Amino acid sequence: MKNNKKIIIFTSALMMTVGIGIGSNLDNIVNENYTVISADDAVFEGFKYIADGDEKNEITITGYTSDLDLANVVIPDEIDGKPVTKIGAGAFKSSGIISLTVSDSVTTIADYAFAYCYSLKELNLGKNVTSIGDGIIASEAYKTTMYIEKLTLSDNIKAIGKNIYGSNDSYYTRVGSLNVPASVSSINSTFYNRSSLTAINVEEGSKNYSSDQGILYNADKTKLIKCPVSSDITLYDVADTVTSIENSAFAYSSLTTINVPDSTTQIGNYAFAYCNSLEELNLGKNVTSIGDGVIASAAYQTTMYISKLTLPDNLKAIGKNIYGSNDSYYTRIGSLNIPASVSSINSTFYNKSSLTAINVAEGNKSYSSNMGILYNGDKTALIKCPQSSNVLIFEVDKNTKSINASAFANTKIQNILIPQSVTEIGTGAFNNSSLTTIEGYTGSYAETFANENKYTFTAIEES
Repeated sequence: MKNNKKIIIFTSALMMTVGIGIGSNLDNIVNENYTVISADDAVFEGFKYIADGDEKNEITITGYTSDLDLANVVIPDEIDGKPVTKIGAGAFKSSGIISLTVSDSVTTIADYAFAYCYSLKELNLGKNVTSIGDGIIASEAYKTTMYIEKLTLSDNIKAIGKNIYGSNDSYYTRVGSLNVPASVSSINSTFYNRSSLTAINVEEGSKNYSSDQGILYNADKTKLIKCPVSSDITLYDVADTVTSIENSAFAYSSLTTINVPDSTTQIGNYAFAYCNSLEELNLGKNVTSIGDGVIASAAYQTTMYISKLTLPDNLKAIGKNIYGSNDSYYTRIGSLNIPASVSSINSTFYNKSSLTAINVAEGNKSYSSNMGILYNGDKTALIKCPQSSNVLIFEVDKNTKSINASAFANTKIQNILIPQSVTEIGTGAFNNSSLTTIEGYTGSYAETFANENKYTFTAIEES
């Protein structure tokens, strides 16, 4: 590329002749025909530069003056026979570059080198860059968001910190796909939690990280660290080597189905939170630890609806903390499969209005079920019919002695047969339900309950 404008380099003597002080800001003196630069800078094909280093045998790029070929800017390996080793502070700041490739000769990128480049879509850093300054891809607050679709880091970089974004790291610069070289040993979570991130691809040979379909793991795939928020994956089988899924690993992603393998024992806080497209979540049988808010939804946002939730075989208790702080409404579940190991279920869990069925695995000593309706272990107590159950006609088990308060509240139940063994029906057991008819034995508690609550009672003959 060539700079069509004429370049005038002022020496100190010339400055004195025309009456311009040494301290003047010559970068701002520009007219229609000339680009004026300082005495220490020169220009090569649009790149402003200075000779640097102890013996002035290295080149630092200090600016870019060309408006030609902004779609494919390549930093040269050398200028005037000297290697280009550094990109100076703010060198490309606020320029209109679209794609930039940094040559392998460059080792240092100074602060804010590519900041406020709102047209920048692709940034490729040469393999020998070892030092990266603060805010090199920073955006200004409340300005147009900077979106880099593809960011390729240098082969020798050791750590990726949030300072690359500058002080406005939480929002104003967005990155699409991130290519992580094998040399990286540390990635700040601020970096991979960007809402714009589509894929994290780790180079083979890394001793600290690996990836699968753009999802970030540790090196040996025993920890799943992060599924990018804007990943286009919809169904994902977690690697069968994974023992833990880290905090917020899938948070805000658009997956519809996630299958967690039997190798997994721990699931971190908010691991699947705010996944508003998630329909099916199957947890492996050996998960023993589930963090807070793993299926939390954000208040006043789109409701998260999981149509099928399969819990692990070794889980002991189901608490309301699985929903996070907004447990009363914002996450909804369809069918719930409870393993034999569970001995405690918080009522917040089974009182969700979205629940269609509660299915308990055989062998559970604390709970059982029939047609998706929850009982205690020996069926002496009927605990809950899910509010969105499609059961219209139901026969209570012959061993049942009590029907819990609100057991069938807000359900579609129309007809129920209550055996003679039932001697207690809790408050509001059928409130706001579609119940019209109770079947039972003459003289039973069921008949008394029906008459007191103005339901139609149909007597059945004793067998």
